[in-house]
Amino acid sequence: MTAVSPLVVLTDRLLLRPVRNADAEATAALMTPRVAASLSSWHSPMSVEEARSRVEKSQAARRDGTAVDFAIIERLGDRLVGWVGLKQVCPQRARLGYWIGAPFQGLGYGSEAAAAALRTGAGFLKASIVEASAREENAASIAILRKLGMSRCGTCPERMQWRNVVELCAVYELQLT
Repeated sequence: MTAVSPLVVLTDRLLLRPVRNADAEATAALMTPRVAASLSSWHSPMSVEEARSRVEKSQAARRDGTAVDFAIIERLGDRLVGWVGLKQVCPQRARLGYWIGAPFQGLGYGSEAAAAALRTGAGFLKASIVEASAREENAASIAILRKLGMSRCGTCPERMQWRNVVELCAVYELQLT
């Protein structure tokens, strides 16, 4: 993993950079019901205008220093495969979130992107603790969190806004040094 500029990170297969307006169309296309079903704050179908609004909110949060969302770009093919980001939840604590579009799942991109974004995003937010949560049934996401070195610290109910249900999620955290 190589940092090209403060918020651009290269891995063997991926380029992570802050989301841009030009990402809206691909974001909307990738946000299928299958992908949105595991996410608490995304919905499907998503219009390009809705995706553009998410990008603009992300850009404003980055300017404010309260969050950073990275577009996950496949270096070979230059295709958007998902998003990964960190959001400040309180001083020195950030929350990690990510999603990978269905055509790109099962290729290890989630692990690769989360690992690449973790320290860069935490550094940007000046966070020493990173937390994340995943639905109990989401074995792939839980495997990513464990691979990052995160430890399970409990459970919490989370509203899955798109489906308007509350589900029990496993909560993980990592103390950064």
